[in-house]
Amino acid sequence: MRHHRKNDAIYPERGKTARVFSTKVVQPITFRNVIFNGKLIFFRRSETDKEINEYRIVFDKAVTFENCTFNETANFELTNFDGGVSFASSTFKDKPSFVRIGLETVPDLTKTTFANGSIFKNFQNDAPLNLTAMELKSFYQKYIESGK
Repeated sequence: MRHHRKNDAIYPERGKTARVFSTKVVQPITFRNVIFNGKLIFFRRSETDKEINEYRIVFDKAVTFENCTFNETANFELTNFDGGVSFASSTFKDKPSFVRIGLETVPDLTKTTFANGSIFKNFQNDAPLNLTAMELKSFYQKYIESGK
């Protein structure tokens, strides 16, 4: 993993300076048959009186969660999966958050289960939607085929 801090954007928000810092992962990552018992959070936001800082991850290569179980929160908000992502045969017991994630290809959600639904939001919808794994896959198929 290569870390680099980069201001992706600086813009005024509620009279504050907002910055986005990215950590770039340049190698493929695979989790197979893993049980995640704690929270899995790829995005963090901190706010002071003068500024808002957002910290996110950009994956250059494929990320695979195969036959994994997520027992608690899995927050992928603002995460970029530039090399693709697979959740094949995985189970999310709590609602995973797919808020404004970045994808270049359709995620593999074959036999993926969202036991309590999901939290999905992109830049076009104002309110979060509760999508099943197949609805999420269908959305991204249409989204990517439309050329974004």
